[in-house]
Parts: sequence; C-alpha cells; structure tokens
Amino acid sequence: MLTAVVVAVCRNGFGNLISDHWLGLQALHVITNSIFDYKLGVELRINSSRWFQEVYVYFKVGLESNFYPLTFSFTSSHSTFRLGDSLSPALGQPFSTYDADYDGDVTDNCAVRHQTGWWFPSTCNMTQGNPLGRLPRPASGLWSGLPQDAFWKNDLG
Repeated sequence: MLTAVVVAVCRNGFGNLISDHWLGLQALHVITNSIFDYKLGVELRINSSRWFQEVYVYFKVGLESNFYPLTFSFTSSHSTFRLGDSLSPALGQPFSTYDADYDGDVTDNCAVRHQTGWWFPSTCNMTQGNPLGRLPRPASGLWSGLPQDAFWKNDLG
C-alpha cells in the first residue's frame, strides 16, 4: 500500500503553498508541455555573498506512462558566476521514488540511498545532484558527503 501513497504524493504534490511545496509531477508535466518553452534555473549562494546560477532551457517533464522523464537542452547562464552542470546525468531519466525504482541501477535503489525522489541516472554513483535532499547546516558550511544531503557536485566545492 505504501507504493500507491508515495507515487500519488509525488504525482499530486504536497507541502505548504506559502513556504515549502512540491508542485507535483503531473502539474509539472502539464505546465512544461504547453505551447511555451520553459527554463529551469538553479541558484546557489555561497557564504551569503555571491550567487551562482545554471539555467536549463527547453525544460520538460514527460508523460506519467513513461514515469515522468526529464528532458532539457544544454545549459546556459546570464550570471557571471556559473554554478556548473550537475543535472545532465539525469537527462532522459524517469522519476524514481523509494517504492517506484526506475533509475536503471540493478544493484541499488538511488531514491533509497539518497532518501528522496529524483531523476537519478542509470547508476547511483553517477548522481551529480540531489537538490531534494535534506538541508544540513554544518558549521563549516560545506557538504558533509552523505548521499541523503542536498548537493550539487559541479559547484565551487
């Protein structure tokens, strides 16, 4: 029964609309497959001073029957400070959750390893980003290296 619950939550969205909210895969599919072209912007602030940015153009989330695969064209950025591309390994990948493992890794469930749903690449060790992971607040301000933490590997370290 857990399978239907997790998949439905990722499909339909959850959270508080005012603060922390996941729109849902079905809504992302409908919006990004309209007549408009969409961009996905990823921004990261380092040490409260500089913003780094990566922009993915022609961003789309595919059909539910194909497990909402992620598609986009190459990255661009208008920022002087480029963040780096950590999303390309997920290009074309279906969305995986704890109970709906579509990542293609026959030895590991990436959603279990990273403790979140995402468009994981075909092998977990190729995962370059986990932006839906937990947000730790280490004193150093640096990523702890734990797979369940939020990370974007191709950044400034």
